[in-house]
Amino acid sequence: MASAGPTPAGKRALDAEYNLVPFIDLLTCLISFLLISAVWTQIAKIDVKPTPNISGADQPSDPVVKLTVHIRGNGYYLIKNAEIMEMPKAGEDYPVKALDDKLAALRTEFAEVTAITVMADDNVQYRQLVTVMDVCLKYQFNDISVSGA
Repeated sequence: MASAGPTPAGKRALDAEYNLVPFIDLLTCLISFLLISAVWTQIAKIDVKPTPNISGADQPSDPVVKLTVHIRGNGYYLIKNAEIMEMPKAGEDYPVKALDDKLAALRTEFAEVTAITVMADDNVQYRQLVTVMDVCLKYQFNDISVSGA
């Protein structure tokens, strides 16, 4: 190791040796952990598109049907164009089975539609949003847009 210069009589040398082995061990463990966990983040993701912010003149032609699922504190509201289908909560449980049935009927009625918008109020738990998105994916509504209420 290089010296910092001659040491005066009676003084300690200014050179210091650092043990880098524990630091290298820590980096090796962290890199391994990050590489392994990166795989799981890709597997557990759902592709969600933001709602487009397009002015009226630039909008593309209207789709055949516009579907929206609004999750509120008192239940689900499935909106097909301007028609609103209400599915109220039974006690504390959201009507997932009713939503499942309605989306199955819409899938058979509109086979070419893949876009759906999911909206949630602020007081709704994130778990309900994920449940609705899972039901939408079950019926091949793959173009999910998440929007605020």
